[in-house]
Amino acid sequence: MHEDVIFSEIIRALRKRTRQLSLTVIFFLVCGGAVGYWIPPVYEAELDVLVHASSSARSNLTAPLMGDIDTSLRLVETYKQIMKSDRMSSKVNRELGGRYPKTVIRKKVKIESGNGSQIITIIAKDDTAEDVAMLANTYAAIFKEEIKELMNLDNITIMSEVSAETDTTKVKPDVFYYFLISIFACIITSIAVILIQEIHFGHLDSEEKIGKSLHLPLLGSIMKLKKTDRKNDSFTNQELIFRRAEKSDFGKLAANVIHKMKKENFITLLLTSSMKKEGKTFVASHLAAAIAAGGHKTVFVDADLRKPDGSVLFNLSESRGMSSVVNGSHSLIETFQSTEHSYLTFIGTGPVPAERFSLMQSREWASTIEDLRSVYDFVIIDAPDMTLPDVHFLLQTVDGVLFVLDRKSSKKAVMTSVQSIRNLDGSILGAVMNRQKRKQ
Repeated sequence: MHEDVIFSEIIRALRKRTRQLSLTVIFFLVCGGAVGYWIPPVYEAELDVLVHASSSARSNLTAPLMGDIDTSLRLVETYKQIMKSDRMSSKVNRELGGRYPKTVIRKKVKIESGNGSQIITIIAKDDTAEDVAMLANTYAAIFKEEIKELMNLDNITIMSEVSAETDTTKVKPDVFYYFLISIFACIITSIAVILIQEIHFGHLDSEEKIGKSLHLPLLGSIMKLKKTDRKNDSFTNQELIFRRAEKSDFGKLAANVIHKMKKENFITLLLTSSMKKEGKTFVASHLAAAIAAGGHKTVFVDADLRKPDGSVLFNLSESRGMSSVVNGSHSLIETFQSTEHSYLTFIGTGPVPAERFSLMQSREWASTIEDLRSVYDFVIIDAPDMTLPDVHFLLQTVDGVLFVLDRKSSKKAVMTSVQSIRNLDGSILGAVMNRQKRKQ
């Protein structure tokens, strides 16, 4: 079963990046074709020379003696060294008009012989069939003359000169093979890159991925709202929140959250996310409305002192709120603001002080949260995202955390954020997937 999940994730990752894979294949294909077309061809030719026992003493015999064969075999190794010498390379270079320096000749010509064989093979490579034939034939002819001069022997027979038309072979693959190699290399590379992206830099966009990577239950998935649900001039923001909270996605989320919170004996729940624009406040406000719609006395606390959007959603004032209670300018009950649902209360941030951290770390803040616990069935707290240190202080005053992520949430960022909460002994109730389109 585990292997099936991994295989399905791989297939899903490849399907998501079909366009990327196709463009990469086309790019490599063009590059491979260009390389195959522009790189000059390479031709190869082999020429065999036979080493005799002697130049004349045994030339009239019908068959060589064993001693002559042993002598020839010993000569083969000597002749190979002569063939590889600078003397040979220099003479071949002069004979061919200086077109092949000695270093180039050593790369283009290879000398081989089989064990127990009197035949030495000259293997030449060059860019054209005519050049490789000329190089092999010239090399053999000069070698034969060198043996006469150096050892006063005429015991070399050139088996057959190389013909450019019939005896050369094109050893560099055709353009077609470069296409095949490019496609194969591209597909392997692309799949590896895509899988690395998916594993280390991918998105947690499925229940399987969330469960496997975060070890958290997915308590709800908020599907994309219809246009009529997102904007309707005949409704206020509050009315839209309550209308959408009645939709099945928010209703299911609220039911799951209530069940988990009652099971864990939780009252205060903090909502956060790994980064901005993942719909944290949107989910928190609708969750609070959906819980209240079930007849549970609920309070929505806007604790995002960096960007308090709760008041915008509910069309209520942020002029008094949590900071007002902490600094003593208002009592807790004076900060309660009624909404259009009798079971839901809104508390804003209040005037945001310069020292936010001292506010959230104060005993008055913790005492205020405790007072809310005694008044309400559920306390939903909208906190900043995990890129800010605020959540680390707020964790000390809540029972649990609901983690919000969306389709574009970075797997690495989410895993880091969740681990940070766990390192602070925070209890994560679960995750909720917000599939709404991000606002840029």
